[in-house]
Amino acid sequence: MTVRFVDAVSEQVPNTDTTIYTAPSNVNSSIITFGNCNCEDASGSTLTINLVQSGGSVAVTNQYISTKSIASAASDPLTEIVGAVLQPGDFISCVAADANRLNLKIGVKEIY
Repeated sequence: MTVRFVDAVSEQVPNTDTTIYTAPSNVNSSIITFGNCNCEDASGSTLTINLVQSGGSVAVTNQYISTKSIASAASDPLTEIVGAVLQPGDFISCVAADANRLNLKIGVKEIY
């Protein structure tokens, strides 16, 4: 068994759905070990994160964080997704209500 740690980062999260991580096709599983979102702007914003199964698309049915408020100059540890397991081809998508206000970092443990 091989383990690899990967950072999925979106600096200045856009206001359109953006894939920031896709589990490789040869991985046994990928586990989200860390998540944090920081608002760098003088105004807060909201964040939505979808965990989408391979072959699927972003939809209300796969939202795991839905319009979560991130206040100005604040951070949020995103505990709702920590521990989630992704299978090969599954992906993480994010979107902010307002572009260029939020920075997002998700740590993923890939097990081969």
